[in-house]
Amino acid sequence: MLTPLAKVLWIDSIIEPADSILHEEIARTVADLLHSGDYAEALSYFAIGNPAYQFFLGVFYTLTGAPEFVTCAVNSFLAYWGVLALLEIYCLISKCRTAPHQMVYFYMLLPSALVWTSANLKEGPVFWGISMLLYRLAWDRRTAGRLRRGFPLLGFAVVAVLRPHIALLWCLAIFGIGVLRTRSMGAAVVALTGLIVGCVLVQQLRPELIASVSSDGVNDSLDSRYETLTSSEKYASRHFTAVSPTPVLTGLSLIMFRPWPTEVLSLAELFAGLEVWCLASFGAYNWCRTRHRLRCLLDWDMVAMLLVLVLFGFFFTYMYNMGLVVRQRIMVFPALLYVYAKPLLDSKSKVVNLRIPLGRRFAGSGYHRQPRSSSRYAPRRLGDVFISRP
Repeated sequence: MLTPLAKVLWIDSIIEPADSILHEEIARTVADLLHSGDYAEALSYFAIGNPAYQFFLGVFYTLTGAPEFVTCAVNSFLAYWGVLALLEIYCLISKCRTAPHQMVYFYMLLPSALVWTSANLKEGPVFWGISMLLYRLAWDRRTAGRLRRGFPLLGFAVVAVLRPHIALLWCLAIFGIGVLRTRSMGAAVVALTGLIVGCVLVQQLRPELIASVSSDGVNDSLDSRYETLTSSEKYASRHFTAVSPTPVLTGLSLIMFRPWPTEVLSLAELFAGLEVWCLASFGAYNWCRTRHRLRCLLDWDMVAMLLVLVLFGFFFTYMYNMGLVVRQRIMVFPALLYVYAKPLLDSKSKVVNLRIPLGRRFAGSGYHRQPRSSSRYAPRRLGDVFISRP
């Protein structure tokens, strides 16, 4: 929460704000229109993507009259809430009573997240929305309180309005794996509805790109767009000039490792590189220490996160600017950090689930009945026995 103050006093002098200036100007214009009662003109500023953020920010200014510093503080608060939600979600799905302190350090001190989610940008609300969406992974477990059951839908709505392509990728993985795991018709209907809504919103956000993909195919249209953008020094970073991307592999390297040490020529690139290199070292250390790698990889939640990485790997393949990469891979960090910390979470788990078949000698003993317990670790079906490790 101190980051907005540091941003005003120090960070803005190092990383000059660009998009946030435009957001602030348009939001103030919307606020003036709403104050004057010209609601139709103010509503004309609303559209999917950046205009939606600017419109809602204008409504916020109309109601509060707050300065831009308060907007940065609200965005920082949403990102902080999102981090706490991720810690809770990962403890729920791995049955950890407390989050390992190593995870807390890495989650709270990610340089790119501290800088970008606390700015007057939509990264903070989108990160919060993704965190709320991930409550869907812990839906079938005994979460504390019924309020969290509405968080996935609320998170999807926020991300879909601000970044529909990000919402579409996350929903494809989370709801797709959820349908395969539960084999429920209701889950399939929800997944299909989310897929249709995401496609419609993406169509509204980038109609020209969708038309190109429909006529020329995905690979040809994306390759053509990539060549056009990387041929201009105005848009492309030097890391992407005269380079032919490999689908998925290039994107995964951007998410997990780049900039490479040989690509670092500035202080900002050094900080961006140190962030992903430390995270990769943290993940490699955890996976080298575990003896149950296959069991970790076959977990349903792990499969969902790996699918997220593959989908975002394809999306990041056609990135053309390193600054854009550093900002947008914050949207992948919830999956990346879970993959890195999965062995550590399993080692800290205080509860194991043993499927012990109950024979006829237990018939009539009453053991099969649902216990009336408020504990999240109470057995829920025949044969589930939860025991604590010493």
